[in-house]
Amino acid sequence: MKTYKGDITITETNFEEWKEKLKGIKKITGYLSINSQANLKAPLLKSVGGNLYIDFQANLKAPLLKSVGGYFYINSQANFPLLKSVGGNLYIDFQAN
Repeated sequence: MKTYKGDITITETNFEEWKEKLKGIKKITGYLSINSQANLKAPLLKSVGGNLYIDFQANLKAPLLKSVGGYFYINSQANFPLLKSVGGNLYIDFQAN
């Protein structure tokens, strides 16, 4: 399983760089924070080991995401149909599915 070891903070100024770095990644061991107007596609991502934070018009397209090890905070448009487990608190804004 292709894994990124560490934490990731994605913003509108660096999301193009991260889009390339995360190609083919299935697991992130640390937290993943996506904010500002970043739009990230991670089609193979299945697991985030730490917290997952998506805020302020950011978007994460990770249709295979199944688990988040820490808290999961969504205050943006998001859809995770296969999500099965969240290790911490869960906050979902009205726009998320």
